Amino acid sequence: MRSANSRCSQPLRQPDTIWPPRTRRSWCSDSIRHSTTPKLRTAIRAALAEAAIIATNPDVLTPVHDGYDPCVGVMTAAVVAAVPSVMPIVVGKPHPFLIEQALEHLVTAKRETIMFGDQLATDIAAGNAAGLRSILLASDVPFNAATGVVPDRVVSSLLDLLDAASKRAGPLS
Repeated sequence: MRSANSRCSQPLRQPDTIWPPRTRRSWCSDSIRHSTTPKLRTAIRAALAEAAIIATNPDVLTPVHDGYDPCVGVMTAAVVAAVPSVMPIVVGKPHPFLIEQALEHLVTAKRETIMFGDQLATDIAAGNAAGLRSILLASDVPFNAATGVVPDRVVSSLLDLLDAASKRAGPLS
């Protein structure tokens, strides 16, 4: 999470449907892995002061080496529970804005880019919305249903992609 004096409070080129005009104060949520209580306190105080609450995505779980950690959506939900009048703004997935910005920054064509993700309703939906091919990394992450969101491919491991690429390329000798 970032306070209002960070990069997250800088103006974004974003449609008004997602980014409201003339947002004077903002508080951005992008990680809850460390020191959650002080961050939550800051977020709730910002929301009570009518700051815009900005989240990078609505995911509630993120896979880690030993299971799952809570993700940004958990923190956002906690702020909404404490301040029901707040309406968080999601600037990242499933909206294509950040993907489009990254493609522009990297000077990369959509046809040369693939969105990988383990969340159908956010990762794959964002890739589809941005016009990218998408690959769902199937895992035991319980994901939210997303009507009409279909990945181009489903793999159980990123190693599956290496196997497919090596078979297509043929032997090295």
